[in-house]
Amino acid sequence: MKRFHVHLNVDAIPANVDFYTRLFGAAPAIRRDDYAKWMLEDPRNNFAISCRDRAPGIDPQGLQAENATELAEIGARQEAADAVALKKVGTTCRHAHSNKFWAHDPQGTRWESFLKSGDAPTHHTPGAVPALVASYIFAAYWFTASTSFANPAVTLARALTRSFAGIHPRDAIGFIAAQLCGAALAMLVAPLLLQRGAARR
Repeated sequence: MKRFHVHLNVDAIPANVDFYTRLFGAAPAIRRDDYAKWMLEDPRNNFAISCRDRAPGIDPQGLQAENATELAEIGARQEAADAVALKKVGTTCRHAHSNKFWAHDPQGTRWESFLKSGDAPTHHTPGAVPALVASYIFAAYWFTASTSFANPAVTLARALTRSFAGIHPRDAIGFIAAQLCGAALAMLVAPLLLQRGAARR
């Protein structure tokens, strides 16, 4: 069964959490410094608030699907109405990973129809991340001998070429050792970061 969704931009989170907790008679299901969400059953509603650099008010409203079939049905109806403005797959929005359709009614009111796939630690995926990662790898490839110690496969491939990107075979062992140390360190640090993220929820 689908659930109605209302998202409200607010001036401050604490005062609004207190107000809506009293109004709904329930604490938010998810609470962040800049966001809170109630999953209500009567009425059946996904009600969320966030404090961002936007004017206070409802933006957007929509429908939350419970499975891929429901989302496809909603998207098909929106496309039939020639209302779909954007389709997103695997996006991060308001502390959730989801697939969604964005649409506008004749007045320009935004409608968001989505299927949530999981929680996210951030409000949105920073738009600059893909470009920054690509720039970093580009710079590492052209201006360093290590390619940021990318991975053993890259090291072995570069040990087999005599181009400017090549690595001398006798140096490959050192590169791979550094990569393995980095992987081990990442495996130790990642659980700590995940625990900190879970504690903030």
